[in-house]
Amino acid sequence: MLINTVQFELSTIFSRWMVYVLALLLISLSAYTVYQYGITYQVVPINAPYTYIELVREESIILMILAAIFVGRVAISNHIFSTQELIFCRPINHWAYHFARLSAIFIVVALLSCLTLITSVVCAYIGWQWQLLPSDVIGPFQWDFILSPLIIIMLPNALYYSLLFYAIGITFKSQRAVAGMSIALVVLTGLLLAWAEAARLHGGARLHEWLMLLDISAFSHIINQTVYWSIYEKQTQTLSLSPALLFNRCLWLLVTLAIFLGAIKVSLLHKRFVQFKRKQTFEPQSQDVHLNKETHAIKKRPSNIWLLYRQVKFEVFHIVTKPSFWFVLGLSVFITLWFPMESDFGTPYWRVTYAMIEQLDAVLLIPIFMVLLFYCPELIWRERESGIGTILECYPIKNQLLWSAKFIAALFIVMAILAVSVSASVKLQLDSGIGIEAIELQQYLFSVGVVSATTVACLLSLTFFVHAISLNRATGTAVMAVLIIAFQFTPPMLSFALFPTMVYSDLNGYGQSIFATIVYFIYWGSLSIILAILGYLLWPRGESPNLRARLSVLFRQLSKKDKHIILLSSVLFFASGSHIFYNSVLSPSTEMQSIDDDTAVAYEKTFSSHRLKLPPTIQQVDIKADIYPKVPSIKAIVKLSLLNSQDIPINKMIVNTPLLTGSWEVKSEDGQLASSGLDVAHWFVFNEPLAPGDTAHIDIVVELAPNMYDNMSQVVENGTFINNNELFPVFGYDTSMYITDPDKRTEYGLTGEANVINQLNNSIFHNDPLIGEYVTFRAELTTDAEQIAMAPGILTEHEVKGHRAKYVYTMEQPMVNYYSIQSFKLEAKHERHKGVDLSLYYHPDHAWNIDTMMDAAKDSLDYFSKEFGPYQHSELRIIEFPRYRQFAQSFANTIPFSEEIGFRHDTRGAGVYNIPYFVTAHEVAHQWWGHQLAAANVEGAEMLIESLAEYSALQVVKEKYYHGALRQYKKYSLDAYLSARGGEPEYPLYITASQSFVHYEKGALAMLALAQSIGESKLNQLLKKFIEQQSVSSKFATTTDLITLINANINSKQQALVQDLFQEMTFYNLRIDSAYVGEKNTETGLYPVTVVVEASKYFADEYGKETEAELEDSIELAVVAGNPEDVTRSLNEYHRKEYPITSGLNTIVMHVYDPFGLYVIIDPYLYRIDKNTRDNFVQIDYVQ
Repeated sequence: MLINTVQFELSTIFSRWMVYVLALLLISLSAYTVYQYGITYQVVPINAPYTYIELVREESIILMILAAIFVGRVAISNHIFSTQELIFCRPINHWAYHFARLSAIFIVVALLSCLTLITSVVCAYIGWQWQLLPSDVIGPFQWDFILSPLIIIMLPNALYYSLLFYAIGITFKSQRAVAGMSIALVVLTGLLLAWAEAARLHGGARLHEWLMLLDISAFSHIINQTVYWSIYEKQTQTLSLSPALLFNRCLWLLVTLAIFLGAIKVSLLHKRFVQFKRKQTFEPQSQDVHLNKETHAIKKRPSNIWLLYRQVKFEVFHIVTKPSFWFVLGLSVFITLWFPMESDFGTPYWRVTYAMIEQLDAVLLIPIFMVLLFYCPELIWRERESGIGTILECYPIKNQLLWSAKFIAALFIVMAILAVSVSASVKLQLDSGIGIEAIELQQYLFSVGVVSATTVACLLSLTFFVHAISLNRATGTAVMAVLIIAFQFTPPMLSFALFPTMVYSDLNGYGQSIFATIVYFIYWGSLSIILAILGYLLWPRGESPNLRARLSVLFRQLSKKDKHIILLSSVLFFASGSHIFYNSVLSPSTEMQSIDDDTAVAYEKTFSSHRLKLPPTIQQVDIKADIYPKVPSIKAIVKLSLLNSQDIPINKMIVNTPLLTGSWEVKSEDGQLASSGLDVAHWFVFNEPLAPGDTAHIDIVVELAPNMYDNMSQVVENGTFINNNELFPVFGYDTSMYITDPDKRTEYGLTGEANVINQLNNSIFHNDPLIGEYVTFRAELTTDAEQIAMAPGILTEHEVKGHRAKYVYTMEQPMVNYYSIQSFKLEAKHERHKGVDLSLYYHPDHAWNIDTMMDAAKDSLDYFSKEFGPYQHSELRIIEFPRYRQFAQSFANTIPFSEEIGFRHDTRGAGVYNIPYFVTAHEVAHQWWGHQLAAANVEGAEMLIESLAEYSALQVVKEKYYHGALRQYKKYSLDAYLSARGGEPEYPLYITASQSFVHYEKGALAMLALAQSIGESKLNQLLKKFIEQQSVSSKFATTTDLITLINANINSKQQALVQDLFQEMTFYNLRIDSAYVGEKNTETGLYPVTVVVEASKYFADEYGKETEAELEDSIELAVVAGNPEDVTRSLNEYHRKEYPITSGLNTIVMHVYDPFGLYVIIDPYLYRIDKNTRDNFVQIDYVQ
């Protein structure tokens, strides 16, 4: 019987179109993944083990939802078609029957699971065989690459989902219950991943292990194994069945099997209960029952409003009496309350209203899609599927009222979700201590009550229309699912109900995006009204004729009012659509330039002759800019004085179009702009070749006025911030225009390797600065009278005339040709510190960290002036700008600071890393590294600017917070570095190029390790000497200069460390094997603690392939109280000392007072790059 039942269920399943739709969807997604891989440059082949692991993880998430639709439908089919009694009236074993059905379901789900990997393999093979894919995206094929993630992750997950969803289906006999469990599973998986990642980073090893155990999908195990994989490891390693992963797989097999068996037992008990109830029923004693009730004639037909009210009341009552409705509300509240808030280095943000709204927009997508895909079909098809459609057909109520009642009921569900989620969000704000005055209910009302509700209303209109023209519920649901997915890949004008992203800023509100959103509201709202009218006119009620018959009478059903509404909506739709199309497509954009491959190829072929030719040096900058905040727009003219500092005449130079493409022109009596045939760059041809030592003068006029559809954040109503490289043209060859993909270079006929960054040993570019040459600077700015206009320099003139104000800034000495232009209306805090005027401009609602940032500026000036030389200016200013961009940037004596960086961090908690203090110190450090020390435009320049600024800031942090804060920073930096290096080839620190994880995270770790080895004071003296040497040098600084200087002042052992830190990619494996206490020395009172350390050292190439090297080093060991894995607190040290460590096992004896219960840790302050720091410590054992 078991085999026969399996065969019958399989034949039934494969006779349904749904399984083929699901298969087609999975095949399409896999094929699309292969296609995306082929058109983008990848360092990991498409058939590498890591690629299959990621594919399995992505498809497992999809399988959670698709399996619920499929498994749930099969599980409740007997209930739907009322065949359960017919089946079980025969002598069939219930347990065997359900096991047979489950076996059939699992076979199908497993086949669907395998289909994704099979499709990926086949598409990759076809792409390679027919040369549709680049040769470098295909690697060697091995079966274990596929089988490992399939057997360990995919197939077990398919079994667990089948067991779980089938159990829910036969227990609740409801597709909604299965769908709800599926959505809950997706949500819980996402939350578990987020919690597990937080526990991994914050040092909660035990919590991390528990969360990994509870993860039914095992995604956290995948992350735990692969998070630090290099490119080489991603190409060669696959998943291993670790003990923790094996235990997880076995645990969930037992749990889901127990749930399955319990569900069968419940269904049997329910069957016996129903039989018992039937025995208790009895017929009335007499069939002669007369109803003695009067029948009243309807004197007046009820009004449409009354009928609509009654129908809405009925629909809403039907919804709120269902457990699934309260399940969705509870799920929404749960997600809102427990979804982890964003943080930096473990430092949380203040729960301001706009941040809570952005989180709601992200976390409520799943419940809302659940309404669209599951609740709406239930509402729409309930009467027809329950068999009372014919009764409804006879009822004297218009289609419009029936449709409207169901639409309002569906909207009621969404509004209820939004309402409870907003309430939970407000509760989180109150619990965080932000204060009731900071809760902006008007923002919730607009963003959630208007924008989100309107978006969902438009999607509901589409959903109702799709189901009105669909053959059945499954078809309508499938079409809506496909449309929702398709909208993610279409242009904005074709993505239904997709509105422009609105980012709120306390400084500037929603900016211009609010106007674009209103136009899109009209655009999609008018189309939704048309769909609504067509939807209720085509509404099938009862035994309505087929769609073709309903379409044939559609026009006759249109009332005069309907025609007028459709006509008006059509006019609004086409008018708003034309407005959007003209302004976002046809009208010139002021957004950042988007360069396609053809343009990049043309640029390289046109200007490659000037690749090694430097433009004249800018000597003087005189700018006049008029800022109009209310428009907003900016008009500027900059007068430049150019000097030919080279040994040869210059005939022409490249003038690149400004990054923000407004209108611009070049005026000069010494030459003229000539077309190159490209829009992205032009030639400037001198009237006479510019001889060595000669000067030329150029005026550049620009005007920038973004329209409402431009994603422009530089020029705004309050908080304009733009730099000269964005506003004005840049001279010389732009290496960022290179095509770096080798296959594309071959395809386009480009020869040679694309060196985006100039090589370190290319002396030509030692005379070319990375950021800008030193210039004399003057800026005359005008803005509205109520705002302050600001640029680097000292304010020498301020004048207000009517509604306009003028500010003139002059720099006391030459500065780097990199400057900002700002206009704002903010509060200000002023202090004078040791001859320097400090100013901090901020929004009045962002006063949380103002004192901290001011202290950081003062501490930084003190430390840097003492260690690296005097501060070169008499003023230092920090200015907040809108959070549309999220960074801080250091110009000469002026530091623009995003409201998202530092101002909004909540630093109240114990052990919280003080991000505002650290970032302020980092940006102040750039007044030395980047402004006093200018790096040459060659490899390694970012190390001199960013690594040294990071190191300097961390020393200030250490002075303030001791070693604990450094250890916390290092832990996060080590994780960021190790996680990022698997995404692209890595190069040694001294030639780093555009790799932030190298010049920020690794650079800081390397500099701190060097300071620990040679001494902080000595290193700082060398850095100060480096600045002094470069200030009188005829060329700009390089990493070779710095390393040469350091090596000349240290011993050979320390020189080897410099080689390891800066010129190699060095990794360590340090592990404490054991630590135990010996007999107490009665004379000294000390206990000998014997520690066995296993150590090794490796060098890696750019792809991460490691070669073991000889380790002979001195590394710190410490005895500490408390678990050292917790990086949020300082180590309570009982003993810390350097010990000689070599490759292999090392036995070390330390002498400590009362070591019982303490921990031994090697490299406690993370001076070595170790990919596994969890085995760096053990708790000391008792006497052995």
